[in-house]
Amino acid sequence: MKNDAKNSFFTNPLVLQNIMYVLLRVMSLKFTFSKKFREMIKNDYNTFNKTIAIQTRDKAVKLYMVFHDGKMKVRHGIPEKADLTIIYKSPEIIKEFATLSPEDMLNYLLTNKLTFRGNLSYLSRFAYLLNNFIPPKTDKKTETNTSAKAVPGK
Repeated sequence: MKNDAKNSFFTNPLVLQNIMYVLLRVMSLKFTFSKKFREMIKNDYNTFNKTIAIQTRDKAVKLYMVFHDGKMKVRHGIPEKADLTIIYKSPEIIKEFATLSPEDMLNYLLTNKLTFRGNLSYLSRFAYLLNNFIPPKTDKKTETNTSAKAVPGK
């Protein structure tokens, strides 16, 4: 296999769609078994009952999630009606998106690597859920310096 991202195994649309499906199914299990995680989709007014679709511009990758009453279901394809559709420029962008900070997500929107149809607040909520499910990458230097300072007597 070549190192070229376009020829990468993990950016093959079919492989990527199945990996995403499994990851999102694991996320749905976390909703089932973690009350704390379930509480993240509730607010003072109601529970987050929305359908969020994920696809690439060429529609090679198509998945959607249905959030309803504190549960999440994952399906292949594109729903007839979605409250939010997240459209990625390419499979490579999807791979990067799961670990983006909110600031990086905004940069992806500004550079058209990511577009959406629907309510921006739903995109924000989904990014928040992802960041709590898959924490963003941290700078190892900062992490090492912080942990070194926390050790007493050193």
